[in-house]
Amino acid sequence: MYHDPQHWSVAKCDDTWTRKLLLSSVPLRQFRTPIQKQLPERPDNTATGCVVDYGGKRLLLTVEHGAARGSGWAIELGHREGQLFFYPLEDLRVFGKLSFNTLHMSLVDFAIASLPSRFESHSQDFDEDGNVIHEEPRLVLTPAFGERPKTSVVYGFSGYRLYELFPDHCAPRRQILQFEQRVFDHLEFVDEEEEYSIFKFPNRHPGDDEIRGCSGAPVLGQDGSFVGLVCGGNERKGTVHALSLWRFKSMLDLETGVAPSLAEPLSSKP
Repeated sequence: MYHDPQHWSVAKCDDTWTRKLLLSSVPLRQFRTPIQKQLPERPDNTATGCVVDYGGKRLLLTVEHGAARGSGWAIELGHREGQLFFYPLEDLRVFGKLSFNTLHMSLVDFAIASLPSRFESHSQDFDEDGNVIHEEPRLVLTPAFGERPKTSVVYGFSGYRLYELFPDHCAPRRQILQFEQRVFDHLEFVDEEEEYSIFKFPNRHPGDDEIRGCSGAPVLGQDGSFVGLVCGGNERKGTVHALSLWRFKSMLDLETGVAPSLAEPLSSKP
């Protein structure tokens, strides 16, 4: 089995903005059969995430509803010598929020995992026989997590649409796993609702099926900002919703050790 990625060719893309979107996200796959022993014929699910450096740590960011439900998630690293390699995510962590009125704890649609300091995955282009003809490392983002979206900035994201499995007519015993990397590069920020930022597509919503699998993709601005992670959308209103990362900066600070521990005083007197 090999991948036939039906997506934009990074090697042939000469638009800096589009290239950045293409390289900003990483494909996530779920295998309920342990991939350390044998690669299953196909993944059970797919989602999107991104790799960031923050607080001296390298992290994967994605959304809870996309990649934190269930086990067996992994980052697709790329092909080497006819084999497809993955990095298993064994410590995906989620966050909760507590209502002080009801004392009810609910999950936030946000998940992270620690990665090795030199971790990288590659975007690859293939020829018609499935051979790698071009590759380059995907981006490691370095966000501040304090940036809020602005109506004056153009936003975009890129994610991995759901896969399909096809027979390989040249090799009857082999199957082709086909996926498509989508790019949406002219989004307008229109509103905020609780912990979500709302962005509008320039014409009409492409349809839920066209963006299914893009959950967890980073939403970037042409001003260099990183403002959210794709969570879903409203096809009727022509919008896509993204988790507003600026609202969870304190959680990330505590997770990475940027902020003082809650057990320590925030300030000290001489």
